[in-house]
Amino acid sequence: TPPEVERGWTLATSGVAIKPPFFATVKSTNYLPNALCVMDAEAAGSDQGVFIDADGFVAEGPNMNIAVLTADGKKLLVPPFENALAGLTVQRVIQLASAAAAAGALGPVEAVELAKFTREEALGAAEVMVVGSGTLVMPVTRWDGRPIGAGAPGPVALRLREMVLDDMRTPSSDRHVAIPY
Repeated sequence: TPPEVERGWTLATSGVAIKPPFFATVKSTNYLPNALCVMDAEAAGSDQGVFIDADGFVAEGPNMNIAVLTADGKKLLVPPFENALAGLTVQRVIQLASAAAAAGALGPVEAVELAKFTREEALGAAEVMVVGSGTLVMPVTRWDGRPIGAGAPGPVALRLREMVLDDMRTPSSDRHVAIPY
């Protein structure tokens, strides 16, 4: 396990306005708000920033999606893709986590849902994680200086990370196509 995964990341809520929904949900080269969000986080001594939408709900990070494990550990929530990019990695995590939860193989997690949640709800979550192609699944240990859960990488985030890594290297996965070189 890489040291940064063992440590987990810290998040900071950004004061940078989130892009309007059309631009937030389109992969483009308009990364100025994203760069400003990261700069906000770095100025606060954190690893990554978080965009909050106009209605006060968590939307996404500057280049990754966010997921929370509810305080009771039974639901993994991902913000709907109304104000956030529907990242391919988070879509695959949703598929893998849903199958694992249905099989009883993801600890106490019973369901995976696209659902809105506030920063305060996230701060009270059992676990928070960021999900993206560059980070895969990265546990979050602090948000705005407050510990998340036990303040250490959570077992569900770590398990999901292993599931994604396994999925990436398993040739029999339905996501892999054999290329005859």
